[in-house]
Parts: sequence; C-alpha cells; structure tokens
Amino acid sequence: MHTRPQRPSRAVPLARSIAGLTVVAAIGAVAVLALLGGGPVSGQGGSGGAPGASAAGPPGSSATVQAGGDLSAGRALYMQTCAACHGVSGQGVSGNGPSLQGQGAAGTAYALYTGRMPLPENGVTSLQRKPVLSPGQIQSLIDYVARIAPGPAIPPVDTQGADIAAGRQLFINNCAACHGADAAGGSVGGGFVAPSLHNAASSTVGEAMVTGPGPMPVFRLPIQQIDEIAAYIGYLQSAPTPGGFSLGGLGPVPEGFVAGAVGLVLLLLMVGWGARRPHP
Repeated sequence: MHTRPQRPSRAVPLARSIAGLTVVAAIGAVAVLALLGGGPVSGQGGSGGAPGASAAGPPGSSATVQAGGDLSAGRALYMQTCAACHGVSGQGVSGNGPSLQGQGAAGTAYALYTGRMPLPENGVTSLQRKPVLSPGQIQSLIDYVARIAPGPAIPPVDTQGADIAAGRQLFINNCAACHGADAAGGSVGGGFVAPSLHNAASSTVGEAMVTGPGPMPVFRLPIQQIDEIAAYIGYLQSAPTPGGFSLGGLGPVPEGFVAGAVGLVLLLLMVGWGARRPHP
C-alpha cells in the first residue's frame, strides 16, 4: 500500500511573512505617532519666532514709562543681563545680539514672558521655556527698554465678551497659514517653525501681533480684532473633540496617514489570523 507524501504546508511560511509585515507596519505607525506628537522645534535663537507658549502674561499694564519714573532697577538689571548682547543703549552688538530699537514695551514683554530672554547658558532658546525672571524684574526691564528703545506699547488684550466666530475668521485669514488651522504650529520655511499656540497667553498673542518677532509680520489690526483672535485661540486651547482623539489637530493629511497605517496593521493581523486557521 503506497502512502502519498504530504505536501509541506504553506500556511506556516505565509503566516511568518504576514507576521513580519505586521511588525513592520506597527513600527511605522508608532513612528508616525511619535513624529506627530513631537511638537514643533524652533530653528532660530534670540527673541525671534512666532508667538509661543507662555504660562504667565504681563500684569496688564501698557508699560508706559513716566518721564520722571525711577528706572534705576531696570537699568541695573539690563546692564547685568542684556547689555552684553544688545548693547548699552539697545543698539545691538554685532555677532552677539540684534538691536532692540523699535521693540518697546510689547517686544520686551513678549521676549521675557515667553522665556526667550535672557538666553540660557548654552545659547539655545526653547519655545516651551518658562519666564526666567520674576514679574517684578520683568516689569523693570520693560520700563527701561521702553525708554531706551521706544516701540509699541503692550496691547490691552481683553477676551471677555469677544466674538469668537469673528476671531475664527480673522485667525484663518491672518494666522492659520503658519500656525495651522488648529493653532498646532507648522513650518514656515527658511529654517523657521511657527510654534503651537495651545499654551499661549492672550497677552502674548497681542504682543506678537504688534511687534512681529522673527519672520512674523506686524499686524496693524484694531484692538477689537486682536481681542477676537486671542479669544478664538483661547477657545482652541480647550475645544472639545467629539469625533475622538484629535491627534494634535495637525490636519487631515497626517491624521489620514495615521488612520491608514492603523488600518493596515489591523488588516494584516486579520490576514495572519486567517492564515493560521487549520484547513480542512
């Protein structure tokens, strides 16, 4: 009696191949999620950059310096922390730091309250850095720099009662191209990255708009419209996501890519499970 030799089962090699593809797809999905969650990184130093995160804002003062005001504290602090890079009179020092002329109270408050200034010892700024100086020290520097380098006053941003719908349209028209439709940030080219505004204080938004730090232009808008933009950004910081996890609100392309990667992983898992089932 002859016994027909059994063919080697193809299920095992097939299952192994599918398992390998599943692992590769899973690694790719994890890498994409890590990339999306990494957050923007600035390619510039100094006080440049678009409006960034700030846990604190200025005390609401327009920082107008009285002619006879006492600026001795601000001058001493400026000489200690700023003059080496920005010059004794705020004229800038070639190779060390830019001129402060035209920055005024708003530009100084923006740089100090976002932690961009003073620079850390390694010379690298961080978009998520908290203020280094105390509120009193910051106000002293604001008053002094406003005297030696006059510029825009701190806009009195007030989001109470502001029209969020109008702010949304203004944000789309003026801000979304760089900061993204959901204010999550994005690249603007030339090595610059517009940071996320998800932690930005309303006062910081106003200061950036009237001073135009880095590649950001100056927006000469009425204070009402600045209020509305700041109010909409505040809304985005706590906006609900009824559709599920927002993936950082980075837009349909990266979110669709993640959805496709996750779907591919699930499909491969289903095929692998089917390949392992015994055949009759």
